[in-house]
Amino acid sequence: MDCKSFRAINDELKARSRQLLSVNVLISGLTYRLKVLQLPVEPIVIGIELRESKGPVEEGEVKLEVAPGVMLTVYTSPLRLTVTRNGSVVFTNNLLTPQHYGRGYFHLLDDGLHMPILINPDEGVYGVGEWFGRVNRVGQRLEVYVVDPAGLPNDKTYVAYPFYWSTAGYGLLIDTYCRVVMDFGSRYLGVGEIVMPREVDLYLILFNRPNEAIKALWELTGYPEIPPLWSFGVWYSLWRDAGYVYSTYRTQDDVVKFAEEVRRRGLPGDVIHIDPIYTRRPFRESLRLFLLRLGLSESEVKELVRYHEENGRWSFRPVLDYIKSKWPDKFEVIFREYPMTGQGCTFEWHGGFPRPTEMTARLHELGFKVSLWVNPYAPVGSRWFSELSEGVAR
Repeated sequence: MDCKSFRAINDELKARSRQLLSVNVLISGLTYRLKVLQLPVEPIVIGIELRESKGPVEEGEVKLEVAPGVMLTVYTSPLRLTVTRNGSVVFTNNLLTPQHYGRGYFHLLDDGLHMPILINPDEGVYGVGEWFGRVNRVGQRLEVYVVDPAGLPNDKTYVAYPFYWSTAGYGLLIDTYCRVVMDFGSRYLGVGEIVMPREVDLYLILFNRPNEAIKALWELTGYPEIPPLWSFGVWYSLWRDAGYVYSTYRTQDDVVKFAEEVRRRGLPGDVIHIDPIYTRRPFRESLRLFLLRLGLSESEVKELVRYHEENGRWSFRPVLDYIKSKWPDKFEVIFREYPMTGQGCTFEWHGGFPRPTEMTARLHELGFKVSLWVNPYAPVGSRWFSELSEGVAR
């Protein structure tokens, strides 16, 4: 995969940028071409382009006045960067001092380009998209990459984003869609590290107030759409348990009665969220093979499929319920080997939702928007998988 850049800035901004420097620098014995740009974005945005190159590197340092009181110092061999504002350090990875650990400069390892960062004792770091845990990222190590975490108790999310801002007065956008690791002092107090693609574009935003950093980010990447007003309101979801029981409402009558009760009590409410209890649960091919390896006959597996279709409406893993009832002495061993992959979603309403159009019409009549849970996977062996396979083949 090409991990260079997804072109965060538009061509018009690029054309109006002012080039401050173009120089060869040394990173882990290799020559890189460093370009420093000042973008026409307020308050102050510095573009840093790093590309592998050839040719000699002149050792030394280059001082650039980016704006009144703002200085960027480039140390060429090995590459380090320091930004000061009115004489105070705002951002630096020039950590070639005894109190700092590791390599205090840009360097290459097998997993990519490493850039250390200084983190002051009273500094806070925020951003990097949606993550569970503390809002201040100091002390955390985050793998910034969009994955399906399949649950909440982990450090993976759907909305990872390679941008953060610091109370030191800067924000940093790494212009890549590839995997980035951001370590904000998880191992060494006061020293962080960012691991990114070998060739990359960085955008350093200098600000007085955090909202200026966000505005500059939007100028670079585009302004987000403002969600509708109702989306900021009160949402109701009866998801209760991440184990076996999905939800208190299991049929469309349950959903409507709950919404009517909210209105009867005069409670605020804008959205009714319907969890995966509405969908038929697919029976995965990997699960069928797993059960055959356990010693079940084909007829027993068919019996279990019927059980699954009926009880999969209410239970998170009906097959485990069945196994526990039939082989209680073997359940713990089976549970450890059970293929815990996602159950998927068939986009088919089961019998408890015979008239979904009427249900949604009633919810709208009560003044609710409807949010429907979807887990868009196509398990091998399901009808949905077969239909998609035929479509791809055509």
